[in-house]
Amino acid sequence: MGLRAMLRAARAEPPDAGIGTFAAASRTAGEHRGNRYSIALACTAAHAREVTLVIDVYAVDRAGAASSHVGYAVKRLRLSPRGPLHVDICFRWREAATFRLEGVWQPADELWVGEPAARGFVSVAADLRDATGRSLDRTVIYQEVDEEAAGLHGSHEPIA
Repeated sequence: MGLRAMLRAARAEPPDAGIGTFAAASRTAGEHRGNRYSIALACTAAHAREVTLVIDVYAVDRAGAASSHVGYAVKRLRLSPRGPLHVDICFRWREAATFRLEGVWQPADELWVGEPAARGFVSVAADLRDATGRSLDRTVIYQEVDEEAAGLHGSHEPIA
């Protein structure tokens, strides 16, 4: 980062919304099964905040470098002032994604499908963005791709 960029960043106000926790229900994941994720978001602003949550999946090599883009799901959210929001996610990377907000499952606002994930590992990033698309907070978890484990979660996932 250059000196000018560091000075701009130092003057920028800290974000008033962020990710508290992001977790996967399993250490393994598969393309055609409902991979479950849970995320806790928080808003410190005195007013409601419009944000976008992007769940982005990349196949990665053993060093953790992205080798292909598997896909992403997008959900626009409204964060209450000075409050938390818990979101459950069921994401079949090559088919569909649903988000549970206040007990109700809703489809993703946008879904993009890229390259299939080969056996190995994927990075799953949760990126919280403001109305202009600027990233407010981002966290990444890693999962092992294991299609054979798909039967462990059954076929009852709430995918529309």
